[in-house]
Amino acid sequence: MHISCIRGRPKLIGKGLYRQVFKVRNFALKIEKARGKGIKELQRRAVAIDSHQRKIRRELTFLPAYYGTVLAEVRDGSDPSPMIITFHEYVNPLPIYSIGTLRAIFSLIGKAGEKGYVLDIKPSNFGRKGKRVLYLDEYGIGKGPLPPDLLEDINNFIKFALRKLTIKRAG
Repeated sequence: MHISCIRGRPKLIGKGLYRQVFKVRNFALKIEKARGKGIKELQRRAVAIDSHQRKIRRELTFLPAYYGTVLAEVRDGSDPSPMIITFHEYVNPLPIYSIGTLRAIFSLIGKAGEKGYVLDIKPSNFGRKGKRVLYLDEYGIGKGPLPPDLLEDINNFIKFALRKLTIKRAG
């Protein structure tokens, strides 16, 4: 993978349905898949992502540092395409869970709940920097009973199912 605004070779460290996470030096780069979106839509989405990143960090103090969002050209074996990239401080995921670590995780869940947020509590979403436990998946922070990335999965499944039903009825 080649990213036009990055010097060095990013190392893939995580892959999901909607974004990939790369490490470059002490940075985590989260690249959202464009999925055929136009440049204007990508620009609006990048502004919304940046706004969300800044807002949650004003309210929640247990996230890695956030450095900004860019819309950049990314080449992944094919033609280059514009993609949204967010830049974060890299924090290692938790390798083991002690009683103290579990207490810290439950404390983060409680602090998020006090502010009206719900966390996606997969073990891979927590990391440690020094003595602090941090939450690594800002896309897994939501205000409803389900985290936004899970709601995005559900919405996309429903859209896919409806398209299949429409195609069957038309055929």
